[in-house]
Order: sequence, then C-alpha cells, then structure tokens
Amino acid sequence: MKCWFTLNELKKRKAYEAFLHLYRYKYAAKNLRGKVLDIGCGAGFNLKNKNWYGIDMDKEAIKMSKKKGIVKLGSISKIPFKNNTFEGVCCLEVIEHVPGKKSPVKEITRVLRTGGRVVISTPNPRLINFAKRLGWSDDVHDSKDYFIEEKELINIFKKNGFKLKEARHFFWIPSSLRFLFPLSRALGELFRPICYNYMLLLEKQA
Repeated sequence: MKCWFTLNELKKRKAYEAFLHLYRYKYAAKNLRGKVLDIGCGAGFNLKNKNWYGIDMDKEAIKMSKKKGIVKLGSISKIPFKNNTFEGVCCLEVIEHVPGKKSPVKEITRVLRTGGRVVISTPNPRLINFAKRLGWSDDVHDSKDYFIEEKELINIFKKNGFKLKEARHFFWIPSSLRFLFPLSRALGELFRPICYNYMLLLEKQA
C-alpha cells in the first residue's frame, strides 16, 4: 500500500487532504528551526527548506525526494543518523503505520538535541474506528495500522523528557464543502473528541 503522495496526487484524490497536508507542513516549517529531520518525507515537499533532511522506507519516494534535498533510506524505528543530530523533527502521518510507539519515540529522542522540537500528527483513532464500523475506508489507512489516542502519545513523549507546547485538532470537511476548509481547525477544537486528526508540538527538556 502506497502511504505517500505528491501534492498534485493529493489534490486529485481529496482536496481536503491536500489542504490539511499543506497546513501541517507550513506549521512544521514555522515552528522547527536549525537542522530538521522529516521522517516519512515522501516526495520531499518540505525538503526545499534550508537544513531539512529526510528519511523514508519507500525507495520510489527516496528517488523522487533526492532531487530536492539530502535523503536516506530509513524508518522511524531505526533512524539512520547519530545521536543529537537535529534541532527539529517533523513526523506527519507516520507513527500510525508502525506497531508500538515507545521505540519510535525513543529514536526521535535519541537524534534530537536538548531544547529541540518535534511536530507530529496522526489520525484520531476514535473517529477512524467509528467510520470503519460504518463501512468507510481509504487508500492510506487499513486494518494493519496502529492508531494511538492523543493522551497516550503525549504521555509517551513526556516519559522521554518532552514538554507539550501546543496541540491542534482538525475536523473532517468533505471536498464538496471546500469553502469551509479554513474552519477545519476551529471545528476540530470545538469537537475535539471526534476530530479527524491531531497535531502536537513538543520540546525536549534538559
């Protein structure tokens, strides 16, 4: 199953996914400084930013993203960089694809310097599980994915020495109502328990 898409592919698939994808990357670029690792960099959309590096498990994605920056073949469970290499880590829509969250978070902690920041996003399992009971499915998430509740993910990061700086939530809006896309976050905060997706900004403490 292909888990990454170019921006043009996203726009052709689902306008809302493209909108949310761009929002998350812009947020990460704004809040991460210095040398930054993009885990699951896909087509390398954010590697255009200075001092951004990428890793991905998909060789096709690596081939495409290498045209935009420095990329290595690797996974969130085994990051191919030395300890304390980065000031920032970007991990968008990746962690739900790997079983067990403690090992990936430890890897992020290992490569991140003290004071460094992480931007991580993942679907809300409550909404995903409810939607699946209604027969909903897509071409990215399936029964092999390992979704995690927001509080649980935050607690794992806290146990590894992180402090939560901000949490943002996004509500699903069908493409037919694209004029409401700018309200996605406001609705996500209002209906947080059933939001479609959440994004965390965390900082590694001394």
